[in-house]
Amino acid sequence: TPRDEGGKPVEPKPTDEQLKEAAIAAEQAVQGLITTRNQASAGLSAAMLEALKGARVNVKAINTSAAHVRQLSAVTGALAPFLAFSRSALASPLPVTEAKAEALLELGRRGYSKFGVTCPVALRTLGRRQGPQSLSPPSFPVVYGPHVYFCASEAARRRFVADPVSHTLQPQSQPRSAQRVCVVGPPKSGKSCLAGLLAREAGCEVLTPEGCAAEVMGEVGLLGEHVKRTLYKGLALDGATLARAVVACCRRRRAWVLDGFPMTAEQAEALEVAELGVTGCVVLECSDDSCLARADAQLAEAGPDGAWARPRPGYAVPGDPAADPPQEEAWVPPELP
Repeated sequence: TPRDEGGKPVEPKPTDEQLKEAAIAAEQAVQGLITTRNQASAGLSAAMLEALKGARVNVKAINTSAAHVRQLSAVTGALAPFLAFSRSALASPLPVTEAKAEALLELGRRGYSKFGVTCPVALRTLGRRQGPQSLSPPSFPVVYGPHVYFCASEAARRRFVADPVSHTLQPQSQPRSAQRVCVVGPPKSGKSCLAGLLAREAGCEVLTPEGCAAEVMGEVGLLGEHVKRTLYKGLALDGATLARAVVACCRRRRAWVLDGFPMTAEQAEALEVAELGVTGCVVLECSDDSCLARADAQLAEAGPDGAWARPRPGYAVPGDPAADPPQEEAWVPPELP
């Protein structure tokens, strides 16, 4: 055995064949380790994919063996809807029942979407409106963000839940017919309920005199400034100004339903002079006794805690000790002799 100057044995240099065999063995070991890790990662990915599909989450598969440019293009295309609507990455569509959707809309927790009661899935796939054919509420609502979307079927609702961004970003559809309806009647006669049902059926918006005044007040113009100054002084708008505000809001919309307007003959003449093309007017008749009975029933309705359920803050029920506390008698000085 050859030794060096210090007497230690010197190992012979490996041959080219030995170096080649060692390199092949090391490469095979690395490939085996990579294969084992890839199999474990693929198993976890498959389990996660099944869990996401079970939760009805839209999954976009990207081929990682493709060229870098193609991978980048696929990732950019998959993230484009989320970048265009950033809140969608944090919001999840939630299918709800009819009663839940009606409660959310009635309490003001959610609002109608820009599609009204039109099915956004049918609008995107078929290019036409598809909504309820009667005044009954739709059967397949979905809560997504601050709005409620109504689908025409359970299959359409599943498609909306799987990909809500593409359906919500499509342009708003026009109403099936340009319905311009006025609903008038005494208080507590059911004007607002009927106006909401008509608007949902026609796929348009409900306009109220108060809402029109608020819309005009936030705009720049002589009418907006006049409304703003009048309301800031604590005064009520006169009939002519209110009619101008309503006419201005109606002219910006193709279809609408007016709730509680016109209230006087002067306002009715203003609508006629404006030539808004009113297609119908619904007049609700209700006796004074019936209206007062409905108002008393609403005031006397008990809440979940057993207390009086007042319809708005600051409105007291007559005779309620909590709302009408007894007044202390003022001190009167004794009479001098």
